[in-house]
Amino acid sequence: MFRRRSPSLLHLWFVSLLSCCLASLSFASPLQLAPTLSATSKKFLADLQKTESTASNTDNAPSSLVEAEDSLDPLKITLSPEQKIGPIPKWALAPHIDEESSLVEIPIPSLAERTDIENFVITVNFMDMGDGGPLIEKQNKNDSNSSLLCSGLGINGPALGINSRNILIPNDLAIDGGKIIVRHAGRFKQLHSIILRPGRTAIVSALHENNIPAIIDHSTIIPQDLAEGATPVLKKGDTTHGHVTTASLSPSIEELDSSIQFNFDISRKPQATLFQTDILGLDLKAHIDVELNGKSIGPLNVSSFEFDSAELITETKTNDLLPQHLIAGWRSAYIYIAYDYLREKDNHLLLTVQPSGNSHGYKIHLKNSSLKMLHGDEPHPR
Repeated sequence: MFRRRSPSLLHLWFVSLLSCCLASLSFASPLQLAPTLSATSKKFLADLQKTESTASNTDNAPSSLVEAEDSLDPLKITLSPEQKIGPIPKWALAPHIDEESSLVEIPIPSLAERTDIENFVITVNFMDMGDGGPLIEKQNKNDSNSSLLCSGLGINGPALGINSRNILIPNDLAIDGGKIIVRHAGRFKQLHSIILRPGRTAIVSALHENNIPAIIDHSTIIPQDLAEGATPVLKKGDTTHGHVTTASLSPSIEELDSSIQFNFDISRKPQATLFQTDILGLDLKAHIDVELNGKSIGPLNVSSFEFDSAELITETKTNDLLPQHLIAGWRSAYIYIAYDYLREKDNHLLLTVQPSGNSHGYKIHLKNSSLKMLHGDEPHPR
């Protein structure tokens, strides 16, 4: 026989405590149970509502869900290989992409209401097929017609490949806001990306008579004529400033298939020499070897860049394990030539491309190839 025991006071206290806990949990609010989940849900719903509102205003444009944190972040629009917008900076509105009309419309705020912004710089990366390239227009808020800012960003001539141009939208044009329009009629698929960046005016000193700054981007100075949309000039002829003579080897655009040779004569060996050129289409993993009179003098030095540069293009192809990178547009390049490598009279400078194992397949071009020579006490032209 088993005798039933009466519950002890300790047992009754434990059961009572457990009942109170369960009752408290059953009446607890969701915010008390999971405050992190509630905050996340609210943020998600807010982002979703904002995205739906943005999409309804841009004909379902592929805009980003993320808003840029910095109030002066750039607005980046990728058009190829797929369309993507964003993040949207706080100063910007979502752009409108109209592939049928071959244009991109980018609203800009009135600078009268934005004291932290004084101007804009637009960078257009595009496939330059020698057809003149895209054009840029500005349309004021209350106007139905647009005014032309740049008639053609590319060249009329040989197909170059991935080119890039920076155009300044000065304060007097941007003061009333409106739209910036990039148009490439019939060739919209040649547009790769568009980056619009807010800027400020800086006080600078131009120390060289031929150097009138218009845009200072990191350590790069873009001259005024190019920033206003002028066609990049080919630097013909020789010039001498003090003890330095710049002798033109080939101002024209030259395709660098696998190698290219420049022949030049000098009547007297200079104290120091630089070979300079502008280069377009060089794979970041490739390099160019330089020989002078049959002797190797090293690789061609190409100008550096920033990882947030507007000209840096990221491509991911089907068989690529990692994205491939390319700098669009012209970049300066140089190599120092020691005194001993030069000889009086006949000289031969040979450039040879050493491609990477996974090249983009873009053509490489040179332009404005020249020698900069330092002479002694007396200026000495070539």
